[in-house]
Parts: sequence; C-alpha cells; structure tokens
Amino acid sequence: MKKHLTRKLLLLFLAGTAAGLSGCTTTDLVRAEDYDPEIHARIRIRFPLPNLAFLYPGQSCYSEEGPSFFSAGKKDPGSIIAHSGGKNFGMVNSLSLFTSNRKVGIPQTADITWNHHEYIVPAGQPLTVESSITSMPDPAYTYPTVSCSAAVTFIPQAAKDYDSVFIMHGTVLRPSTTSCEIRIREIPPDGTDPVPIETEKAHPC
Repeated sequence: MKKHLTRKLLLLFLAGTAAGLSGCTTTDLVRAEDYDPEIHARIRIRFPLPNLAFLYPGQSCYSEEGPSFFSAGKKDPGSIIAHSGGKNFGMVNSLSLFTSNRKVGIPQTADITWNHHEYIVPAGQPLTVESSITSMPDPAYTYPTVSCSAAVTFIPQAAKDYDSVFIMHGTVLRPSTTSCEIRIREIPPDGTDPVPIETEKAHPC
C-alpha cells in the first residue's frame, strides 16, 4: 500500500515538473508585445499548489473531462493551461524550479503572490476560468485525500486588467467540509484597491 502511495506522489511531482518544463498550452498565446488594448484584456492567475488551472477564451463553459496535465492536448484545442510558476520570486518547488512567472504587463497589487502567470485574452467575449486541487495523503496517512474544483465565467472588457485567485475553504482533516471558489477582481492602472467583479458559475460544455 505504501509503495502504491509513493508511486502516486511521484507521478504528481512528475506531472508538475513536465508542465513547468513545457509551459503547456493547447492554443497559441498572445505575446506581451502584441497586446492591443482595443481588442484585448489581461488576466493574472494566482493559485496555491498543487492545483491546475485552465482558461477557455471565447467560451462560457469548460471541458467536462476536468483539468489534467496528461489530457490537456486532447481536452480542448482552445484552452490554455495556466499552471503555476514563480522561479523569479525565489520559491523552490517542483514547478518553479523550471519556469519563471509569465508576465504581460499587469500592474502588481499589494497582495500579489509568488505563484502566478499572466495572459492576454480576447475582450468582449466570454472567458471561463476553471481550477481544481487534489491533496495527496502523506506516507504516514496523517490526512486523507481532498479534491475540489470550481469554474466561473465572465466577459473581460477591452484594456482592463484582472486577477483570479483559487480559494479552498475547510481543512484536509475534514474533507466533507471542504469547498472551493474562484474570485475575479478588476485591477486599476496603478494596481491599488482591486475591485471584485460579478461572475457566473460555469458548467461543462
């Protein structure tokens, strides 16, 4: 049993490492120098480890397969894997060892975390943000596996900047009480006082 658990932990580590090395996406990313405030918006994805995040530009729903580093290429050709980064914030983990934060010029906020990436997305079209987290039990079986996910959709406006944070409520010691949510905020040009915006719950396509 312990050998099986060790293999699961190793697979999780390797999945994160592979994503960090590849900068995985299944659609072409708009480069910072190609940002056009007339037709684009920008979003920063912040999250804890070890969770996955996907963006679906132009869609108000998400793939019902659920996020997976292994199935991402087949999951949705228009999706963006917004996995974690953070090497240039001085943190060490299986992902940030191999990738720095992806930045496209979004103003920094006072509560910015080391673990984030930034993306340019079409404005005036739906954008769905999907994320999930799965905790693996440690070899001593101190706590059980907890898994939860969330997905929201909204319409980003041209020339606007946003951030998204994945929040898990509850504790791994009581899985039945655990819930997750995604919060989206609009970031002012100077980065001060981000304003929460209304979103809708996204559903599988």
